[in-house]
Amino acid sequence: MPIGSQHSLFWRHKQAERKLQLLDSAKDVNDLRVPPGNRWGARTPCQAARDDRHAFADVTQGYWDESLAVNLRHHFFAAQAVAPGMMRAGGGSIINLGSVSWMRGIAGFAAYSTSKAAINGFTRTLARELGVHNIRVNSIVPGAIVTERQKALWLTPEKEQACLGAQCLRFRLSEDDVARTALFLASDEARGITGQNLIVDAGLAQTSG
Repeated sequence: MPIGSQHSLFWRHKQAERKLQLLDSAKDVNDLRVPPGNRWGARTPCQAARDDRHAFADVTQGYWDESLAVNLRHHFFAAQAVAPGMMRAGGGSIINLGSVSWMRGIAGFAAYSTSKAAINGFTRTLARELGVHNIRVNSIVPGAIVTERQKALWLTPEKEQACLGAQCLRFRLSEDDVARTALFLASDEARGITGQNLIVDAGLAQTSG
């Protein structure tokens, strides 16, 4: 899943074609409010993020607030916007996007990792609250997914090899790996899965070894 602003992605699967709408900022929340009878809103992934590196000592109150707004706030208000339509439809699936960054404890990510860790708790809490309406809430927790932004700003061949070396599975994850997981969680095949933070990281966050 590319980090940064995106509007709509169309992903094809063997037995399904879904329009999965992603938020690019809080201003788009109202676009997710679903009219009665509209089935698109029954499956809504929420993702907008910016993983800027930042030194702990350099973080100001303004930067902290902005980071949590960009990386966390839209998950809450997007879910709040789509929940009534899902209730009218008799159920639905909300898919949040987290990150293994907070599990790995990497330096230079304090604000970003905090916001991504919060998605874990939010997902579990909302799954309990909305479950009575047959609404499932899960999150996908990706590992190292290379994006154009990362390649332009800080990814080097040395860092990429180090990342691959830290994974249990020694291949580069792609956006398709996250897309397939989203399609599964959005489908009826996952009807019994809720409140889960599903890690898709090729074993990067493993603490053994």
